[in-house]
Amino acid sequence: MVVSGMSESSEMDLRSLPDAEKMRLYQGAASCAVQTDAGKVKRYLDAVLTGQLATRDWNAFRPIYQRCLELTRQVEGFVLPGTGRYLWLAAVNAEAYLRANPPAPIEPEPIASLYQDAAFQNLPTSDTKTVRCLVRTNPAKSLAVIATEAGSAAEDKAIAALVPAIGQCTDSGATVSIKRAMLRLNIAPAYYAMAVQQAENPAAEKN
Repeated sequence: MVVSGMSESSEMDLRSLPDAEKMRLYQGAASCAVQTDAGKVKRYLDAVLTGQLATRDWNAFRPIYQRCLELTRQVEGFVLPGTGRYLWLAAVNAEAYLRANPPAPIEPEPIASLYQDAAFQNLPTSDTKTVRCLVRTNPAKSLAVIATEAGSAAEDKAIAALVPAIGQCTDSGATVSIKRAMLRLNIAPAYYAMAVQQAENPAAEKN
């Protein structure tokens, strides 16, 4: 995680939190942000996840999340990075938005069809392809992961249900190691993007 503009003591305090506790902190602030202004959260997510984040989108969203982070943490002085292009920030807000605005069910895609998709084949890393495959072939189980609280027994159960699919979503000969926090951080924006695409054009093919 990247944090700037804080005293050394505050920065160390935040970085010393366990991963699950960090995620709960971010999740709480994201839920607060969605409740405060879901429209600005959505505009931020749509912009950052399409690589078109403009200063106006970030400047509209940042004060909301910053204040929610302070309220959740009950301290002052936690300053967000100067730019919004950070996976954890987009991911926890995508999770919160999906929880508050449940999307229509997404139909799973046959894995054979997925591997004929040139855009999928050209994804940059094995980890990225694995997570994208999980979301597209197992959307319900993927959504179940990000619907849980980080570090909870429910999260353990949801991830365990998704684990068997990782093998079929891994390229032959490739080794993929994904920490549980990174798994949900990658699932959230991928699922959000699919949900947005389906809502805007239900007949469109997945990219």
